[in-house]
Amino acid sequence: AEISITSCYRYFYFFERAAHAGLDLLNQQVELQSRLDEQRVEMTNALEALEQEKYSLQKELELKSRMLDSLQTDYECRKNQQREELEIRQEHLERKHSMVVSDLQNKMLRLQAALDESQLKEKHQYDLKIDNSGINGQNCELKDVLK
Repeated sequence: AEISITSCYRYFYFFERAAHAGLDLLNQQVELQSRLDEQRVEMTNALEALEQEKYSLQKELELKSRMLDSLQTDYECRKNQQREELEIRQEHLERKHSMVVSDLQNKMLRLQAALDESQLKEKHQYDLKIDNSGINGQNCELKDVLK
């Protein structure tokens, strides 16, 4: 069983093709591994960027939450302050109103007393006139009787 040269060439040709195919597969694997490594680096970088953004957003959220709490506290404080000022003004107005009403009632009582006094004087004057006319009438009758 001698091997012929053509057979050797054939085997050599097949081995060469197999070697090239193996080399191509190896190159493809190296290229795929390289792309996989690049994608892994890109994904790691993207993940780190997302983690940084998440951290920044959390810090921003915490800051805005504290600002909101502060604003709510300021709002409540000012609201209470306004309510207290309004109550003080209302009490002041109520006292002023009571004083005005009291003054007007006192003036009304004085005017009523003055009116009553004036009406009483008029009645006395009227009674005096009637008494005087009655006396004058009696004087005339006496004069007539005495004559």
